[in-house]
Amino acid sequence: MSEHAQKYEIVALLDAIAHDSEGHRLGEVSGIFIDDATGLPILVEVHHGLFGRHTSIVPLRGSRLQAHTLELGFSKDSIKDAPEIDPNFGLDSSERETILSHYGLSNEAPADYFHPVIPDLADSH
Repeated sequence: MSEHAQKYEIVALLDAIAHDSEGHRLGEVSGIFIDDATGLPILVEVHHGLFGRHTSIVPLRGSRLQAHTLELGFSKDSIKDAPEIDPNFGLDSSERETILSHYGLSNEAPADYFHPVIPDLADSH
């Protein structure tokens, strides 16, 4: 995937409204966590609850992005019950393991859930 494609994918995620696996609206995607090795998104931070006052970190495995809707691969209850972790300074390995364990996953996987249509851009040369 080109660097342009990766950047566009990240911008598309930040412009998305997250829904659970059953289609229930959760709220805005407010943060993205990138795999250092691949440069691809692996986790998102989602605002939810009354007035979006709560946040949860959710793996992108099993997700789809269509237009401005991110359909996550997990239920609303599992997302709402996710461990409370303050991601303002990134996530350490134990925090990532706690999140993955909560969702029944054993490892992080780069997002293979979508690749939005990338608009044609003029060459920047």
